[in-house]
Amino acid sequence: MSGAKSGEGGEGESNTVILRAFIANLGIAVAKFTAAIITGSAAMMTEGIHSTVDTLNQVFMWVGEKRAKKPPDELHPMGYARELYFWAFVVAVMIFALGAGVSAYEGIHTLINPHPTESPLIAFAVLGIAFLLEGWSWLTAWKAFNKHRGDLSVLEGIRQTKDTTSLVVLLEDSAAVTGVVLAAAGIGLELLTDNPVWDGVASLGIAGLLATVAVVLLREAKDLLIGESADPKLARAIRREVEAETGVIAVSDVFTVHLGPEQVFCVVTVDFDDAMPTGELEKLVGRIEKKMIERNDFITRAYVHPLDEGDTLHQPQPQQQPA
Repeated sequence: MSGAKSGEGGEGESNTVILRAFIANLGIAVAKFTAAIITGSAAMMTEGIHSTVDTLNQVFMWVGEKRAKKPPDELHPMGYARELYFWAFVVAVMIFALGAGVSAYEGIHTLINPHPTESPLIAFAVLGIAFLLEGWSWLTAWKAFNKHRGDLSVLEGIRQTKDTTSLVVLLEDSAAVTGVVLAAAGIGLELLTDNPVWDGVASLGIAGLLATVAVVLLREAKDLLIGESADPKLARAIRREVEAETGVIAVSDVFTVHLGPEQVFCVVTVDFDDAMPTGELEKLVGRIEKKMIERNDFITRAYVHPLDEGDTLHQPQPQQQPA
């Protein structure tokens, strides 16, 4: 027997995060490239590439959000929710290959062939506007991220979040805001020292920043693609609920895995009273599966597996924190 429901979750919230980031990055990319052509600044060209990659990434995440909502079919009976994690992985590769790679090239090229930045006031004006727009997008992503992380620290929240959309936008926008500061610092130091090498140094700094963000996203997307368990608190709550049912002797295992950010697949192995008639046992199993879904918002599919004769009853083990 099994129970299932469709996970809707924070669909509107994710779409808002993506839309704001797309609008901000598209406008900023155009402005940065225009300024780069006028000023000849490598840092500005790097920032233009950075914003272009971010704009494309929002498209990828939007595609992932849409495809993740496809209903289950014969080939994918568990649905397509993990498509979102795949597209998050693609985004991470894009940031590393195009963002960090091209930024590093621009930085090295400028160090080898330094040239002064022309019309620096234009560059500073564009960077100032970019800082405001990136900050607007970042604030939306930060609020969405805080909503999910609860009392966890920022690093723990990043490690444990299953909401890849908000995480991608948050890290992208954090890198974008920091990148603007680095570009401004590079141009500013060039003006103060009359040394155009600082422009190239700023580009290399942006490259390192993007590479770091890409590695974090690659790790998180990889973990979610191969399957991560739900919050241990959810497993403990399910165990208590099932053990409270009349006719249940003990709960052997509670197996959970995320199919999507707010979609959890759950299997519970239960030791039932051997004296219970088959008909009553079937009704109890169906009732437990239904309750698991109704009482726990994230559970979209639930299965109860009666403990077979000869199976070992497992006791719950303390959850180990991931390394």
